[in-house]
Amino acid sequence: MPATHLSRLGAIALFATTGCSFWFDFEELQTETTELGQDASTPGNDAAPVEICTAESCKDTDPCTDDYCDSDGECVHDAKVRIVEDRIFDPLVADEIHQSTLVASNNTFFVSVFKSDSEVHDTEIYQFTDTATTLGLPTSVDAIELSGIPEAEAATTTPVSALGMVVAGTSPFQLVGYAAIGDSLSGAAKIARFEFGANLTVTDARSVTQVPLYLADRQRHPVVWQLNNNELRAAWRSAETGLYLHPGGRSIIAYADPATPDMAPGESVLDVAAMTDTAGGAAVLWTNASGELRAQAEGDNTSSLLEQCGASPHTLVSLSTARLGTTDAFWFASFTQVDPISSEFGIVQCIPDAGCIKPFTCGSENASVIADQYSSVFAHTTRQQDPDYVSYFVSVTPSIVDSTGVLELQGSIQIDDPEAGASRSLGTVSLGENDTARVPRSPHVAIVAPDKVVTTWIQAAADGSGDELHVTRHRLCLPEQETL
Repeated sequence: MPATHLSRLGAIALFATTGCSFWFDFEELQTETTELGQDASTPGNDAAPVEICTAESCKDTDPCTDDYCDSDGECVHDAKVRIVEDRIFDPLVADEIHQSTLVASNNTFFVSVFKSDSEVHDTEIYQFTDTATTLGLPTSVDAIELSGIPEAEAATTTPVSALGMVVAGTSPFQLVGYAAIGDSLSGAAKIARFEFGANLTVTDARSVTQVPLYLADRQRHPVVWQLNNNELRAAWRSAETGLYLHPGGRSIIAYADPATPDMAPGESVLDVAAMTDTAGGAAVLWTNASGELRAQAEGDNTSSLLEQCGASPHTLVSLSTARLGTTDAFWFASFTQVDPISSEFGIVQCIPDAGCIKPFTCGSENASVIADQYSSVFAHTTRQQDPDYVSYFVSVTPSIVDSTGVLELQGSIQIDDPEAGASRSLGTVSLGENDTARVPRSPHVAIVAPDKVVTTWIQAAADGSGDELHVTRHRLCLPEQETL
């Protein structure tokens, strides 16, 4: 593997598995200084009053600076590299919140929420900007009329999953999502594809399966992503066996068509995560009911069984993936197993016609197992003013600390230089907390360049009355330019 990949991968693995917390005091102890000398108010003295530096007068509105009076009585605004709170939105409350998803584009975030109230379930979509003070009013997926559905089946088109989403275009704007639709929260369901324009105007909505092929599971949802050539792909669990890959177009697909093959090894799929693009095609990572971790590149006839480093047997409960910046064909994967709870972090590489591998052996810093920790989710961004070897990563990790379930947001500046790879911490922020029976779950994170981060997660209400979807926005306090 080229040295440039090794430097980045080692730095990212260290960032993702670090458990330290960094606490920032945004109002550091400040020294109130007065000027000695003649009182400006003395009769006969025409000099202007001496301005006295105080903690209050020196304080500005920029959370990315520490403001204080120096020993000369001058006000200092000291820029700091860190994560700061930007907005805590009012939580969304329901009897049950099963799942959520999150994507971002330009200056806007999009959140889908699959929930049930009084045994009535629906999936809602919210959009809000990087400066918004509220989440605004939702768009109901249940209220969208679908084409390709016989009138007699209209009652079976209620969403039974969150909406897997991707921003497929920005000029004009296009948001594409996939959701399971049916008449119950369990059993087989169909898959519908939705297109939205500006302000979530529905431009197209239709069934893409003619028979129920999706295995409904309120904790899962179809995934959709965009390839480097702008084509779309979607994948979901089959109602029978395997995993289906959809080419992302509008046409209704009968899955007996050999052009859309079953991509799984012939048994039930537990969870699925997309690995975006690999040499012009899709790659998919999934777990199955036997506890295996498998991956497959589009066009390959067979999947690859990936080594797992945790204790056997593997009972996997969740997984997630993130592209490693501009590094081709490499993904950072995180997956959780239970009894006891632990999560593994590792690098996965898929190359068409060559299969998928985990290039690092168990025990290395790029294949770590962390006890009492669930799968992390990741996002990254870059800036024009920085060298092309600089990226900014954030992760959100649920874990158990001192018999309490906690959720933490962690940031890092990654230097992917061929000669001197490095990682610089942006710190750690505590987000949510609950007891171990109600650990914050279903975390998602997204970045609007260059510095706004939104995190969502589901948490049981403190009074036990239902579930809450929490949404927070943070700001990355970054240097004017990051170099080695």
